[in-house]
Amino acid sequence: MASHTPGPRGTYLLLAAQNAYSIGMSEVLRVGIGVMVVAALVISAFMPERAQTVSHQPSAPEAAPAELATSRSRPRL
Repeated sequence: MASHTPGPRGTYLLLAAQNAYSIGMSEVLRVGIGVMVVAALVISAFMPERAQTVSHQPSAPEAAPAELATSRSRPRL
């Protein structure tokens, strides 16, 4: 529309539209950042804490015989 407006009015209209777009985008980014910060605070407040580390490792299943563990060939069944 600004390109069809004669004289300096078209230039002023174009600059006003670009300025409005820039201001609108900066406001949207500020609101988005605020929402993300609030969401992070809410999540950190209501998420359960990490589980306490276990003092001992759970027992591993029976280990395979050493010759099977170190053998590169397939075990015989």
